Amino acid sequence: MRGLAVVDAILTSGLAAAYISIAAYFAKKYIADWISSSIRFDFDKKLEDVRAELREKELEIVALRNGALSRVDAIQSALVSRQMKAADDLWVAVVEWSKFTHVVSMMSVLNFEAVSKQVEREPKLRETFKTVAPNILDEVKRIGLLGEG
Repeated sequence: MRGLAVVDAILTSGLAAAYISIAAYFAKKYIADWISSSIRFDFDKKLEDVRAELREKELEIVALRNGALSRVDAIQSALVSRQMKAADDLWVAVVEWSKFTHVVSMMSVLNFEAVSKQVEREPKLRETFKTVAPNILDEVKRIGLLGEG
């Protein structure tokens, strides 16, 4: 009987060892899967946080770019406006100066020094100049070429 008890003890301890081995294998597999899924979950969560932060930064970049582009548009619009005003002012000056072309043409032919001395002595010559260029002095003062006085 003693031999049967030894065989029984060996068989029982063998079965216990087999159960423990099988349980250890499944526990190891379960723990490895659990750790793997936990790490994957944490990684996915952090990855999604990074993606959300990148989307926020992308929106900030788009807003900054749009702001810069609108500023450039405003500056360019102001520049075009100033250029148009300058062109208009230049054209107004050309029109104003064109009133004096006949006087300039006439004076370029004359010896100004001699004529100015003659005008002082001869009233008919003075009247001729007043007829050719009426109100020329008033016009020159009006556009600001001569001071008042």
